[in-house]
Amino acid sequence: MAAMNVTARTWICLYGHWTTMMKFPSEKIINMANNIHDAAIAYLQAGLCALPAKRAEKRPAVGRWKRYQKTLPTEAEMSAWMSNNPDAVCIVCGQASGNLEAIDFDGGGELFSAWKKHIPADLLKKLLIEITPSGGFHVIYRGKVLISGNLKLAQRKNGNKTETLIETRGEGGLILCAPTEGYKVIQGDISNPSLLTEAERETLLQAAWDLNELLAENSNNAPLSEHNSHNNNCVTDISNHGQMSENNSHNGHNAPLSEACSHNDQKSEPNSNNDSYATDHSDNAGRPGDDFNNRGDVRSLLEQAGWSSAFGGDNEYWRRPGKDSGWSASLKDRVFYVFSSNAAPFEP
Repeated sequence: MAAMNVTARTWICLYGHWTTMMKFPSEKIINMANNIHDAAIAYLQAGLCALPAKRAEKRPAVGRWKRYQKTLPTEAEMSAWMSNNPDAVCIVCGQASGNLEAIDFDGGGELFSAWKKHIPADLLKKLLIEITPSGGFHVIYRGKVLISGNLKLAQRKNGNKTETLIETRGEGGLILCAPTEGYKVIQGDISNPSLLTEAERETLLQAAWDLNELLAENSNNAPLSEHNSHNNNCVTDISNHGQMSENNSHNGHNAPLSEACSHNDQKSEPNSNNDSYATDHSDNAGRPGDDFNNRGDVRSLLEQAGWSSAFGGDNEYWRRPGKDSGWSASLKDRVFYVFSSNAAPFEP
């Protein structure tokens, strides 16, 4: 009987231990989901475009999310999404979140300390900083003007591969953030990112660019005609004393080469009878804007206006007139993104 009692007690203890082991993960999942839900609602109320996310895939858990690059979800949508107990929350950067931008330090954050040394103490205190699961960092803030798309700021060669150590998450990009597992805010409040002046933002980006080790071959002599939209709103008369065409207003913000240019892969083919491109685009054939898209050498116009190339490659960096080092704008896929507030007549 005593043996039976011992066996019974052992079975009861084992059963209790088993149920306890089964209980804690369930509570952890519920608590994590509640924290993510509460945080997402708080971010949303702060004007940040928060979405539930899949932590392992680093993407939103809402299916198609492109519409949320321009508008915030409703709290009703958020509550419906949260019923699935997502394991992460993300924030869409750019216009949807009030011109939010994040500088993402990868590679275990190995360049973060070197970058910090170039940032004035009063500016550094303004920044929202969080640690990422890899040991990297997110530096988060809002800009006073529209934020450009994602930019690679510091890269280096590692054998045959190119490593990106610092890049931005801007318009069209997103970041996973606390309270997602592995992310921890060490300075500031995600619900209240600081609003930086354009000069302050330029200081942050320039400090990252100064750490770049990858110097691609400059390609100034190649005409920039790889992506042709055939829309005459893509014309910018940079040589006309620096004045932009009236057809390129972009709601008061800068897209001097073309925010209207489509980023498709269709290319015009050279005419076998002469050296000029002569692709007929039906009703658009022969328009000055289409001719410029087909044959215009935008780099030459920038140089005539006093700009100089700082770095070539697929994503080019350009330096404004009067600046001796660093860079003031990028040129990619026929879009000219200006970061400097001292590059009149362009606006950041």
